[in-house]
Amino acid sequence: NPAPFSISALSTSLARGECSAETVVSDMLQRCEHHRGLHALIAQDPKQVLSAAQAADRRRRAGKRLGPLHGVP
Repeated sequence: NPAPFSISALSTSLARGECSAETVVSDMLQRCEHHRGLHALIAQDPKQVLSAAQAADRRRRAGKRLGPLHGVP
């Protein structure tokens, strides 16, 4: 469960392959839905966010050099 991670710890976990960007994003989207009543988001595009996460995971698996926040929502 990536939720309790700081951004730094999450970035490290992604780089080590301990979690995937898609898993992190899925968790984030579930939390956003669960807390919808807070009205903290103006807009969100779950399909686009999941697509970007999947692309980040593909690039990471292919061994591409990624920035430290690549895959962090």
